[in-house]
Amino acid sequence: MNVAGSQAGINYELFNGGTSLSSVIAGTGGAINLVTSALAGNTTITVRATNPVTSCSVLLTGTSVVTVNPIPATPTINPVGPVVVCEGSAGLR
Repeated sequence: MNVAGSQAGINYELFNGGTSLSSVIAGTGGAINLVTSALAGNTTITVRATNPVTSCSVLLTGTSVVTVNPIPATPTINPVGPVVVCEGSAGLR
């Protein structure tokens, strides 16, 4: 997730409700990129900005909703006709 106008001296972190999804990233005064940990299910992501000196924090406006789809099943391949493998070859022809 990208924070386009971060503030220097402010720390940013991604959350799903009360669960942290990222490392704390310090603002630079410019754009910063926050990367989530692996997501196991559908998630609504918010960004929390915290002043490390005062410990005051605020949730930034806007959220991102991420839909996690299951991994598709591994396909089964059934060749039609004879299968020939040449000696020293890495594949089928």
